[in-house]
Amino acid sequence: MNTDLAKANRRTAIWLFACFLSLYTTLTRGHFAISDEVQAYLQTRSLWERGDLSVTPQINTLPGRDGRSFAPYGVGQSVLALPFYLAGKTVHELLAHTDADSWIKTFEGPAIGGPDMRWGGEVEIFFVNLFSAFATAALMAVFFLFNIRLGAAPRWAVAATIILGITTHVAGFGVEFLQHPAEALFLLLAFYFLVIDSETPNWTDRLLAGTMAGMMILVRASSLVLIPALTGYLV
Repeated sequence: MNTDLAKANRRTAIWLFACFLSLYTTLTRGHFAISDEVQAYLQTRSLWERGDLSVTPQINTLPGRDGRSFAPYGVGQSVLALPFYLAGKTVHELLAHTDADSWIKTFEGPAIGGPDMRWGGEVEIFFVNLFSAFATAALMAVFFLFNIRLGAAPRWAVAATIILGITTHVAGFGVEFLQHPAEALFLLLAFYFLVIDSETPNWTDRLLAGTMAGMMILVRASSLVLIPALTGYLV
């Protein structure tokens, strides 16, 4: 591919990421809606605050050692969300230090749930809930680049990406804290690097594909069922 054209496509991918990130951030609800999100968040909070994965007992948590409860979800997203939790905690502390109570209330939103199991009402929740906005926006950027790799004209690749990114299902996941956007992102990245390797074989792209597949499994263990398909394509 022409170097200038490749640079132009990368710039377009960055713009698509920024535009979709702005869209999903604007649409974000700032709180959780189902227990899956709460438990993934509690894992993130526990990792940062206590260095473990224990969570507050809920209807679908599992008992563990020392009477602690654990969520039956992969640790991948909870680890990846740590920077968002730290950002929320830092912003909260800065706003509290400057007595900006109105801004704290704006980020917090209405308090939902109890102090040990919040669904909303924390600055940290608002920021962690933005994780999928970033993951889904990144998914759109990779989707665009994949279209280009498969031979689509840039304008049609952009059109296809916009159509996908504003669909109800994709946009809906962009405002939640569920594992599906990150799972889809890592799956598409794994396949993307395998396609590059099939065209110009090299160990770097195979390593990247394997790393992305590993991240996909860490985010959602059930994605193990996709490994045979990826391996079959590699073979």
